Amino acid sequence: MTGSIGVDLQRSRAAVCLTEWANGRARQGPVGDGSRILVPVAATETAWGSPAAEAVLAAQPAGRPPASLLYAWRQNPWGGPFLTGLHRRLLGFLGQIQPEGFRSHRLFVCADPESAADWAAADELLNQAGLPGTELVRPADALVCRWLSQTPEPPSGTVLAVACGEVATIIGRYSVSGAGAVRVGRAGETRVEGGSGPWVIEMARDALGHCRPGFPARALLGLLDGVDEFAAMVRTSRDDTWVEWAGPLSQHMFEPLRASRPELARRATVTDFTRPVASAVHAALRQAGRRVTLLVGGPGAAWPFVADALAGIGTVWQSGDPTLDLAYGACWWDVYQRGFERGGPEAGPAWDSEPAGADQDVPPEFSPEVAPPAVSGPAAPGPVTAGPFSESAEEQADEQDADLPWEKAPGPAGTAAPEDLPAAPAGEEFAADDEPYPWEL
Repeated sequence: MTGSIGVDLQRSRAAVCLTEWANGRARQGPVGDGSRILVPVAATETAWGSPAAEAVLAAQPAGRPPASLLYAWRQNPWGGPFLTGLHRRLLGFLGQIQPEGFRSHRLFVCADPESAADWAAADELLNQAGLPGTELVRPADALVCRWLSQTPEPPSGTVLAVACGEVATIIGRYSVSGAGAVRVGRAGETRVEGGSGPWVIEMARDALGHCRPGFPARALLGLLDGVDEFAAMVRTSRDDTWVEWAGPLSQHMFEPLRASRPELARRATVTDFTRPVASAVHAALRQAGRRVTLLVGGPGAAWPFVADALAGIGTVWQSGDPTLDLAYGACWWDVYQRGFERGGPEAGPAWDSEPAGADQDVPPEFSPEVAPPAVSGPAAPGPVTAGPFSESAEEQADEQDADLPWEKAPGPAGTAAPEDLPAAPAGEEFAADDEPYPWEL
């Protein structure tokens, strides 16, 4: 094998990333669908991703309110049409023609099954789509792998991985030994039923409220891209700075959308997401030591609100592009899984099966010590600069290489109401208020 493909299936969009190895070095980048990096969960008999979503939007009758069409294209991410389209996309991207499997790459998909039967069901769905041999990776494990791939000398101690999805957040507790060969012990996991999905809908509707009528329905896909851009601007802004929307549909706005980080953080849709997550993190820390590193990643961490809510608890780590964390982390599972002390996909015991709800305040007095300085010794590969690949995996991209662990030379450390949400397209019963698959984020 010369590479790994990581997939993060969310409710509305999927991240697909590729990591390739050559002479002990890694280069990586997003695969996307040829039009955008985050792939809309849409598929037809002849199209997949963005082209399929655009076709659905173009077929909508005139006169429908744009807000009702925002996710009109959304399908089941674990359904046959989308997974089969993913298979076709990967074969085309890699330049391979065989109907099943890949000659030179392994496929890893983020999933969160709750039982052995659910793991088997996920495997069967992938098999039916022509993707046998796919390995499932838990979201929190993927986030830890993403962190290790970006941290040359990881600190020893307790690590909490907060994998923020669209509809749920998975929090995993780990004990990491960074001296010598990195060892990772699973110490527990819990799931919080809350993610960034409702907030993204609210933000998109805010943007639509500033728009003049008359723009084409297919522009709604660009609107979601604009929400991602706005999230990145908010994440890098200061508290006293007002951020102005300058992305897609800005030319249709009668006045720009402006917002500040503190103002957005106070909204009910945001606190409904962040408070249960912060409460669950505190529940996890009751059984943890004082040396705490918090990893905050996943598409829900594209906004700064979860990281801000956890500030002061420990050292908070985030990558440069949280929306791709879980897909990139899944790519690195092939490298780091041997360092996880508890083999297999099963999680450790949950420390709190019913984390505190949004109405419970986070204890203000709790402030354990931050993580210690990085210990010396060979550990993870150095940071890898992520950038888009060309359409052919064989074409070279200007990427920063990273040594693999066994070849590393010593170096320096370094929610809207369900009735308000748009309906799914005809023929795909996947309404926004349906119960998600147990392994979905």
